[in-house]
Amino acid sequence: SYNCLIHFYKRLVKKIVMHTVRIMQALPRAMRSQPRLFLLAHQHTQRTLHIHSCVQCSDKNLPISDQQARSFSKVTDNHATELYFEEIFEHGFSGEDPLFDLRNYFYPESDDTKIIQLSNAGCVLEVLEGVIKMEDCKHEHITQAVATLHHLQKLSAYVGQADYYEDYRSNTALFNTQLREHEMFGTLCNIIQEKIKEFPYNELAFLMMALRKFQEPLSSPVLRDIYLHLQENLDSLDIETLSYMSVGLRSSFHLDKYRLVWRLGLVKAMPRLQHLLVTCETPEDLRKVVICFYNMASLISDKMMGQLVEKVTEFIESGDLSGRAQLPVLCKLLALMLAKADWHEQNGPYVHLLLSQFKGKTKFMRPVNAIMLSKIVFSYGEPVSLYFEVYQRLCEILETKQFHGSLPMISCLSSVLRVNPSAVPLKEVEEILENIIDSRHLADHVSDVYNIMRNVGIINYNLVDKFYMASFEALTLEPSSELLRFAVRYTNMHSTYTGVYHNQDFERKVVDFILTKMVNKNPISLHPLDFARRIGLLITFGHQLDADLYQRFKLMLPQICNNGLLSISRGIEFQLRKNRRVLSNVSAIPVPRDKKNPYLEWIEEVSLLVNKATGVRLLERGGGDVNVIDLAYLMKNYTSRSDFFDEECFSFVKSALIEKVDKGKVSIQIAGQIISAMNSPRKVESPELINCLVNFFLARPDPEEVHTQMVMKLLKYCYETGNMPDRKFLDLVCHSLHRDIDSLPGVVSIQLAQILCGYNNISKPLVSALFSNEFMGRLDKEIEMSADRKHYPKMLRRNLMELNRGIVLRNPEFGVPWFHSKYCQENKQELKPNRRSLESQTLKEEVLEQLQALTGGWRFVKEDTHSEYYNPIDFEVQYDERGHPVDLYSSQNVMRKVKKFAIQVLPSNAFTTDTRSMAGSFKSNARELELQGWHIINVNPFSWNSMQMAEDRAKKQYLEQTIAQAVVL
Repeated sequence: SYNCLIHFYKRLVKKIVMHTVRIMQALPRAMRSQPRLFLLAHQHTQRTLHIHSCVQCSDKNLPISDQQARSFSKVTDNHATELYFEEIFEHGFSGEDPLFDLRNYFYPESDDTKIIQLSNAGCVLEVLEGVIKMEDCKHEHITQAVATLHHLQKLSAYVGQADYYEDYRSNTALFNTQLREHEMFGTLCNIIQEKIKEFPYNELAFLMMALRKFQEPLSSPVLRDIYLHLQENLDSLDIETLSYMSVGLRSSFHLDKYRLVWRLGLVKAMPRLQHLLVTCETPEDLRKVVICFYNMASLISDKMMGQLVEKVTEFIESGDLSGRAQLPVLCKLLALMLAKADWHEQNGPYVHLLLSQFKGKTKFMRPVNAIMLSKIVFSYGEPVSLYFEVYQRLCEILETKQFHGSLPMISCLSSVLRVNPSAVPLKEVEEILENIIDSRHLADHVSDVYNIMRNVGIINYNLVDKFYMASFEALTLEPSSELLRFAVRYTNMHSTYTGVYHNQDFERKVVDFILTKMVNKNPISLHPLDFARRIGLLITFGHQLDADLYQRFKLMLPQICNNGLLSISRGIEFQLRKNRRVLSNVSAIPVPRDKKNPYLEWIEEVSLLVNKATGVRLLERGGGDVNVIDLAYLMKNYTSRSDFFDEECFSFVKSALIEKVDKGKVSIQIAGQIISAMNSPRKVESPELINCLVNFFLARPDPEEVHTQMVMKLLKYCYETGNMPDRKFLDLVCHSLHRDIDSLPGVVSIQLAQILCGYNNISKPLVSALFSNEFMGRLDKEIEMSADRKHYPKMLRRNLMELNRGIVLRNPEFGVPWFHSKYCQENKQELKPNRRSLESQTLKEEVLEQLQALTGGWRFVKEDTHSEYYNPIDFEVQYDERGHPVDLYSSQNVMRKVKKFAIQVLPSNAFTTDTRSMAGSFKSNARELELQGWHIINVNPFSWNSMQMAEDRAKKQYLEQTIAQAVVL
């Protein structure tokens, strides 16, 4: 009955032998002095490593669903990085065997024959029999036995290359199950319990950690007694002991019923940990301190984080963390960045300092470390040299199939496509995703599949529909929070290539799921943030709360945090925007009263309640007591809805944000959240806040080390609100875009270049790169990739035409030809301005009426025309040298010398609400018309509808005087 695993482990050990031989040949001589693991492979290739039949042959298969769940999110977290939190024994080097020291960690130089025998044991049965039948068994023997078991467990999971996370998990689960089922393991636990006081503290803590990795419950007698004994002696524990304890108590893979209680199990150790941090003198001790920090993240205060930063900075400045040998310390500090994300987001200078230490070291990093580094550096966007360095490392991992240990292929692919969506042929990506979606592995890789689809775009709608419906079914078997996270991510499913995605069937299923859960469980028992997210999703998906649930919502509202209020605000704005689209009213004003339905009236009632709650929360805390993340949420809450705007509260939040940013401690990630909050349906220029953010980027340690993705939203916002940023900032964007052009979607590069051109701040090298054969070939490839997607090719071609036009008109010295005449002729209708709102269309009709009255009739006014380079014109009027209007429909006037007038009727949303500044696109169009010899007359709704122009005579007089002034010149 043992033959299956015998053969399996023979093959496994053979693979490890080959792997370790290659490693040994590549390692320096000094690093080859750890012989025992490598000798093990030669000595024991014919031995069994376990004593039970394999899961494929057993009658008692262990279903995957019966394995204990993990406490991290399958929807938003990465398995590889989560596994890393539980890892103490790793060295971080590419090519180095991560298992080499596990057997001999405690007694590498021991001459005790029993320890040597246990350390060289080739199977679990040999270990258990050796330690249990041993006469005069000492604590050293027990510790060595457990260390060898720990090694064999990791060896069983080390399956080489794998496509899915389950390939790693199933072997470990099988090992743990079979180990704990054996009676001799129970005997070993009893021996440990009897001899607890004989063990040194560090060995006892190690036993605790190892037993936890064998899935021994924390409530078991042996772990209970170990924990209590260590708790009684906290003041005597060293940092090694605390690091083992922190890993042992971390409830990641072992979701106990009282995991939150266990998470607090080291509260009494905090003073000791703080002392060990302050007195830390070596990088190795610092590594162990950081292990404690990220495993006890919820207990670590800002003060202790500040002390850690001081210690890390001290080590960096002294050069103690600069060597390759200290890479494991830096990797542990990366893990802490994930565990204490909010704190790091508010401490940008330290984040930059830490990430800068990885420059030149990524080639030495193991895949799991590279994935974790990529996750962080891609989010922060600096230093950009590291950004591309880690991307190259990921490509190398994918190309050479180095995804092993605990890193499936799909995680590497997701990270690579985040930087370069065209790095892998689209058909191959589609095939990979289809295999995962159709497999039982989907629940483990929801996050990876989602990220790939969002980065690459909707490959085909049937596949994306299948993904959402299959993910819904898979996640219903997980805690309800998983499905809710996934639903929130669905609302953000937007791709540059394919636009916004909607799936009504998925939305209905989510609504039914939420309502069913709320019926079965009193909503008041939910955390306010969880309750708010559920309400936000229900509103987003068009569900009106019944009277009972609505009343509970009102009762809960005062307790909901800023993030929760934002979730509800997003749902409100989605419904208001949807109703405006249905009514063909795309303006920023509310829906007319006669068009409102009962559901829309209810939405507006909810909106008022949220507004009131937001104002109360702000007044209760005051700007000084609100952290910058909450301020960003408040800003987004005020700007995310076009139906309401509290100028006083908005100004208060804006001033508080400026104060926080000016202090220089926020990270680029937080600056990006603020900019995203500003990019909203309601255009507010906020020049003080814009200048503050511009100065923030210019004041970075090395501004040119910031990726274009981090600054492009701010540039777009400046342009959309008609703000003229500092020239140094424009130069920075121009430099960054030229460097990063291959890591951005083609249309994004072109749009940013358009804006720089509109600001007259585009460089010749950038223009040469954009109009090079290489870049044009890449655009052709993107269009070919998206052949069945109508949205992206149209957007790409139009933006390229507009950039071509801008360069030809503004920078003729660059020598770029006009090559879009045919495209413009073939797409005249599509190049006309987008549809107007009801009030804007009414304004345009009034202007037309006055123009015809002024010039003498319809023959003298052309509507919706264009210039030579196809700049859109609302109304065209021409006057000859005598000051008479020209008949635009008569061929006799072709050769006459005339002055051309472009009367542009601007909608209200072309201006900011606070400064009445005109959007950059309208300014740019006007400037390009002027360069072609046109005189521009802008009619804005505020002047036209003012009291001074209430009568038709005043409007006609305004047009007449404006045109007359230009005719005379």
